[in-house]
Amino acid sequence: MNNFQLFALILLFATLYSCSNFNQTNKKKYQYKFADLLKSDSVRVKIINKNDTLFEVIDNVNKNESKSVYIFDKENNLRFYGFFTDSLHCKFSEEFDSIGSLKFRYGNPMLEYSLFKSIEDTVLFNVSISSLNKKYNDIKLYSNLGDTIIPLLLYKNENYSNVKVFPFKLLVKKKINQLIIFSSFNFFDSSANRNYFLRDTTEFSNIKLNW
Repeated sequence: MNNFQLFALILLFATLYSCSNFNQTNKKKYQYKFADLLKSDSVRVKIINKNDTLFEVIDNVNKNESKSVYIFDKENNLRFYGFFTDSLHCKFSEEFDSIGSLKFRYGNPMLEYSLFKSIEDTVLFNVSISSLNKKYNDIKLYSNLGDTIIPLLLYKNENYSNVKVFPFKLLVKKKINQLIIFSSFNFFDSSANRNYFLRDTTEFSNIKLNW
């Protein structure tokens, strides 16, 4: 069974269940369609599987790189979205019914931290966060080393579709494997027609900075 067949089965059985965190009576605010993806990220995505009822779209990256994965139905409505760190491991996912309402969410929309060389002992962090059907505010990050980060702007991620990114720098090169970052943020999700408040903790360990 390939990944596409597995997703199709998950989507089929997901109609029998609903997560207790979501109210089934919520009205959708916007139904995400394949045309929306093409409008915002046509150069970043490609169709890889298609049958009579579903088709799968992924970011146009190498096979084992992180990527956004989508499954649309024959009416071009989004039924599944996932952010995968490789071909098997899903960091974050959402499932939708036929009218676009959110039915199930797995994981946290704060997807990944990318680390880059800056000057001297400073490390540049790029934080990727899912932007599918979401508008964020009050993003705050704190470190166990006494740092406070409040990003003012979110930028379009150049590698992934439906992902925003914000950068910050910390003087932590020598202490990178002691670093813990605590984050909190609010967002409105139009597919669930409600606001959410989430927290996240990221521990940095076994990090090798080769510069």
